Amino acid sequence: MITSIYVENLRGVKRCVVNNLTHVNIFIGRNGAGKSTLLEAIYMASAWARPLDIIKGVSKLLHVVTRRRGHVDARYGWEIYSKYKDMLWFNKYINEEIRIALNFGEKKMEFRLMYSQPQPPHAPPADGPALWLVVAQGSNVIYYQRPDSFWSPVTKSTPPLPFSELQKRVEDELRQELEFLEGVLLLDSRLTPRDLEQRIWPQLLDRRLDTLIVEMLREEYEVDVHDITYKPVGGEYVLALKLKNTTVEIDALGDGARAAVMYASPLALVKDTAVLMEDPEAHQHPAGLKAFMSFALKIAKRQNLQLFITTHSIELINIIKQLVRELDMGIHVYFMERGPDGVVDVRMLEEVDVDVLQKTALIPGLSARVSA
Repeated sequence: MITSIYVENLRGVKRCVVNNLTHVNIFIGRNGAGKSTLLEAIYMASAWARPLDIIKGVSKLLHVVTRRRGHVDARYGWEIYSKYKDMLWFNKYINEEIRIALNFGEKKMEFRLMYSQPQPPHAPPADGPALWLVVAQGSNVIYYQRPDSFWSPVTKSTPPLPFSELQKRVEDELRQELEFLEGVLLLDSRLTPRDLEQRIWPQLLDRRLDTLIVEMLREEYEVDVHDITYKPVGGEYVLALKLKNTTVEIDALGDGARAAVMYASPLALVKDTAVLMEDPEAHQHPAGLKAFMSFALKIAKRQNLQLFITTHSIELINIIKQLVRELDMGIHVYFMERGPDGVVDVRMLEEVDVDVLQKTALIPGLSARVSA
């Protein structure tokens, strides 16, 4: 489990520290406070352990750059990354390193991203993204990138070291943390039915986890759904719900039901890792939101998932608070506020603080609708 996060020089965040993380972590604050950037920092760090997104099949660092621009043709991905990568740097200060540090209890993993890629042997092309792990070596530090690239930030060159021994030490000492990072999921509004059809649902069907998604849909979204299947449409196969009187493509579902399937399907596959959810309340009726969060939290409990959730909804917070009590899970709510200098103040809210926020509407944009 990640117990704390440190982020520096990423997007609009000059510096941000979040401590005392637990099973379920909810981040609230005004637009531009740095909530999504915090999720992206964890997602970027996970790229060191597994460079490709398991849902989209593209580089995670490329996805971070392009996901706010909408669809990007994969054939031109690296050209887009090279063109727009400066937007990752705070105030476009590209001479500074982006720093991300994750604490896992007593162990720490610190990562660096440089605008200009060093060129030790076997490194990716200069315009390709490369996240480096900071490794202690005596009184100095060495940057290490899988599979076998090392770089000295002091000499600006490849250090004369027994690489195989250092590599083995790092991989052995951080084995559990690396396995945790390999499975990290980012769930946001950019997921598409095609992503699920190509990479997620074949695995769900092989393990018959599709029944979990059907049960969730029956609870609130489509009470007469019998099954989910692949249906031939226009020369390809798409996911569709088999209802009592017809079969409906996932694309044709209401926004709430479609979003629930998008988020729930990858969730059912992973375990012993972190899941990053961006604004899961979008397009959801309160009853549907409760059904989805009940599914998500039960999966998280059973499969040892740590959840990081951004939201503008007090309603969502109340739903999660109720459910985690029933499941005996830890929950922390953090209020984020970014100053003019880019430094983010993060305050962990006590129970009474959340109640005060709801009553006074202290945070503009938070929903205070009555739960259904």
